[in-house]
This record gives sequence, C-alpha cells and structure tokens, in this order.
Amino acid sequence: MPRPRTRLLDRERIVAAALAELEVNGQLTMSAVSRRLSVHVSSLYEHVRDRAELVDLIREVVTSGLDEDLSEVPAGAGWREPLEQWLVSYRAAFARHPRAIGLLTTEPIRSHRAARGYDRVLGLLARAGVSPQEAMATLTALECFVLGSALDAAAPDAMVEVDDDDARGPLGEALRAEPSPERRADHAFTTGLRLLLDGLAASAPASSSS
Repeated sequence: MPRPRTRLLDRERIVAAALAELEVNGQLTMSAVSRRLSVHVSSLYEHVRDRAELVDLIREVVTSGLDEDLSEVPAGAGWREPLEQWLVSYRAAFARHPRAIGLLTTEPIRSHRAARGYDRVLGLLARAGVSPQEAMATLTALECFVLGSALDAAAPDAMVEVDDDDARGPLGEALRAEPSPERRADHAFTTGLRLLLDGLAASAPASSSS
C-alpha cells in the first residue's frame, strides 16, 4: 500500500486535539489525546517528547500573541496603559480556553516565549516602582486575578439567586443596583483591574512613570 502523500499527524493537530480533550473532560492524558486522534499513543511521541512538552505547546497556543502586546512599548513610556492592555489580552486569551486554566496553573512554566513575556511585564512593574523583592509576588497576584476573571467570564450572568428574605438584605440591594447585570463578569473585571492598578500607582515612588 502506498504511503499517504500528507502526514496524518503533526504537532498542530496534536495540540488541537489536546485542547479539545480539555474542553470536554477538563483533563489531559496522552492516551485520551491518541484516542481522539484515532492513533496509537506511541505515534504521539514521534512529534512531542512527552506530556510536559505537550503542556508547553498548549500554553504557547493559548497565550499566542501576548508577548507581542508588549514588544513595541517604548523605553520611556509609562507603565499603566501597556500593563492594562496586557492584562485585558491575558484574560481574553484564557477566557477562550477556560478549561485549560486548571492544567496550566498547576504545571511549571518552561516555555521560552512565556519567559520572554514575563520579562516584559516585570519590566513594566519595575517602571511602576515595584521592588525586585516584590516583583514575583505582584506578578502572581495580577495573574491570579486575571485567571479568576477568565473563569468568571465563562460563568452565568446571574451567579447569585436570593430568596425573599435575602432580597431585603445588603446582598439583594447590591444585586438590584448592578449597572449591567448581563455583563456582570466584564464589569467585575474592569472594576478589579482599576482597583489593582490604582493600588500599584498609589504605592509607586513619586518618581516612577504612570
């Protein structure tokens, strides 16, 4: 039998199948990916070294374009606007793949592309006056907020249902006062983002750029 003219398997197809498996089952195993592709699991290892490399490839696909968001920031520019744009893009990227969040937040980051992006973000935090001792903690806090917001973006608009007794309390009052309940998650994200960036600006030395 002649060999097929086109390759039946490549990295792009494997990563797409892995993301599909995550979307359906929320887990990632090499055997599940091979079943989804209707190939033997050994065939996957002709294209990816192991599960860890597949996780790295998934991370690069999910976060594709994020590092480019910061690549054109002039050296003398302020920190707030480019940092805000990056965080907005970060949330949008993971909101498209919410089931990947559990996987990617529990696996070490080995991607050179991701490391390059973090370098740029940490450079912005340095411009904001964040000390080296607080840099990673600040970056992690921002990521925790953004990833939580990405999960929230996949949640229903009405996340809290109250009975008549609770409706008369502060919770019911707050729910009725929401300006855009149909865009609850977006409103919560922009509110939290403003509070976080205001906090960074308030703690920054007077000489740092805004």
